[in-house]
Amino acid sequence: MKASSLGLQILWWAEIVVGARALLFLIPVMISKWQLRGLSPYALEDWFMWVAAFASLFSFLIGIVSLLGHKLWRIFHAVAMLIVTLLTFGLWNMSTQRQVSLPPLYLLPAVWVLFLTAAAYLIKAKAQRA
Repeated sequence: MKASSLGLQILWWAEIVVGARALLFLIPVMISKWQLRGLSPYALEDWFMWVAAFASLFSFLIGIVSLLGHKLWRIFHAVAMLIVTLLTFGLWNMSTQRQVSLPPLYLLPAVWVLFLTAAAYLIKAKAQRA
């Protein structure tokens, strides 16, 4: 198996660290909200937490799988990007139905996963040219 470029390894470690850190914040917050009043799939803030938690979990797991050298790491990144984008679109759809403007901060999970996928593909393309 050919060794991955240093840039890809750094990216994958960043996915693991940021994903784990976000999960370590989001999971206790979600448990606390659930104990106080329950997590509603119809509240924008709760939906955002679910989207951010899924994006963090995907980033964490895909970072680990990629670091272990799985051949389909590009497809995993693309699937995670698609799922998080669809979840973000659902959040945007909920906000437009309620005629509430969606704060730009709520788009961060989708932007983060899009950035990671684009960076992974660009770094790999650059490494193949060299």
